[in-house]
Amino acid sequence: MSQADNSLAVGRLKVPSESLLHYDTANGFDFAYYNNTRSLSYSPRFVHEPDAQEREKAKQLCTVDGDFNDACAYDYYATGNDAASQVTATTSHLYTTAQNTLGLFDTFNVMSVN
Repeated sequence: MSQADNSLAVGRLKVPSESLLHYDTANGFDFAYYNNTRSLSYSPRFVHEPDAQEREKAKQLCTVDGDFNDACAYDYYATGNDAASQVTATTSHLYTTAQNTLGLFDTFNVMSVN
């Protein structure tokens, strides 16, 4: 793998033309700002190990129709925000329900079309 290929593999772009994003250059936020300066100091949010009380609260917030939603629990552990967590669980549940409902009809099943 060449050095240019390696830089792309780890998410570091060499030139603006390789990016799919638009940069607000008028306000000083150019390609270099986001891909050189900020990316070097970026650190993802790591969630602490939840205690028993937090796990119980997440179980209450993040269980919809008997299904526990891991993304909801992550949101709760990361933010401590009940409402944001419940939006994640509800949205995920609605998506899964719609997906399952549409899967009942062969007309909508793209995989069955030859």
